[in-house]
Parts: sequence; C-alpha cells; structure tokens
Amino acid sequence: GKGWSDLVATAASPHVEVVALCDIDESEKHLGQAAMKYPQAQRYTDWRKLFEDHKGFDAVIVSTPDHMHAPVSLPAMQLGKHVQCQKPLTHTVFEARQMRLAAKKHN
Repeated sequence: GKGWSDLVATAASPHVEVVALCDIDESEKHLGQAAMKYPQAQRYTDWRKLFEDHKGFDAVIVSTPDHMHAPVSLPAMQLGKHVQCQKPLTHTVFEARQMRLAAKKHN
C-alpha cells in the first residue's frame, strides 16, 4: 500500500513522468493497478531487470519491504539515479554507512 501512495503522490507533480513500474506481485491489487493508472509505463517484476533494461529514467521510488531498501537503492545510486526511499532507510548500520558513501560519491 505504501508504494501505491508514494507513486501517486510523486506522479502528481507536473515535472514527473512515470516511465517504468516494478513490483514482484503482478496481481490487480499491485502491479496491475499501477499499470492501469500508468499504461504508458514499462512493467517489470524484477528490479534488477529494470535497472539493466531501462536507462531512460532519472529517479526511483523504493517502497519495497524494509529489508530490500538498501539492496535496491544502492545500485540505483551507482547508476546515477535519484532515490526516494521509504523508512527505515536501511536494515543495518553497515548498510546505512554504504548508503551515505554512495549518496556522497554519486551526488
């Protein structure tokens, strides 16, 4: 549910174009609902495939389960993407330090 509210709130900006959606759950309640609202967006069920295939985006919203926040956000930052991540930002102190270093390195 949080991913949906983050997506809709961010997409409400006139400066935002939703170009890709990613959710492991393709059901109507999750990826299906987002795909109906943003039919022009490419759909993915694996964030790694999204990052591999889709270079035409500037930022990502990470609203995954908590334990996946850093594992998704770090590669996004390494690709030079802006990241909006739900809290908690990380699961461990080590991940928090890595996120800080990546944010500094990749601007």
